[in-house]
Amino acid sequence: MSDDNIFIWDLYSLQTEGGLFFSEKYARSDNDSHPNSDFSKTIAPLLFNRLIDVIQTNGNTTTLTGMHY
Repeated sequence: MSDDNIFIWDLYSLQTEGGLFFSEKYARSDNDSHPNSDFSKTIAPLLFNRLIDVIQTNGNTTTLTGMHY
């Protein structure tokens, strides 16, 4: 609904790259599935892009991942 004031950021699609599970290449190690530093550095700007989009009232017309094409 266009009058909603709730916006999401789609971290799941960034982590899974469209798949079902967290991509192993983004894990810290074989035994630790937490995001590694490279993944974190890549997605942090996307979070801020999404926040800026919402603040500038573009939240309904921009991507949920914060990617700007």
